[in-house]
Amino acid sequence: ACSGPIFITMPEKNTLTDPKKTPTALSSIATKLYCVFAGMTAWKLENGKALADASIKLTGPDGKVILESTDLFKEYNDAGGIDPKEIESVPISLTLGDPMEYGKTYKAEFMVVDKRTKGFAKAGLSFTMTKP
Repeated sequence: ACSGPIFITMPEKNTLTDPKKTPTALSSIATKLYCVFAGMTAWKLENGKALADASIKLTGPDGKVILESTDLFKEYNDAGGIDPKEIESVPISLTLGDPMEYGKTYKAEFMVVDKRTKGFAKAGLSFTMTKP
């Protein structure tokens, strides 16, 4: 579980969103949007390791899935798990760009899951791509 804040940020612009003031327009094609899950400390451990999953999903204006990536920690899990200190803060990134179009509204969904307990933290952002 996530005991800390969840931030959505665009480091290139040195901005960090206030959860009460989530942006609704983004204008930086080919830049990264990050969702950072902070305070991830409630992992169920076996042999001192956590089994985590992270995923991202981007849907377009028509609701169709444009991008979906799951099991982003597969390599670590296959190697026996992840040291919980390494995943106290989990950043997930999305690169804005093709096939996204200016003037269209998109929805990004980010999720981190403890694979042992199925506990999760989830965040999402709807935004419209605007010309810079």
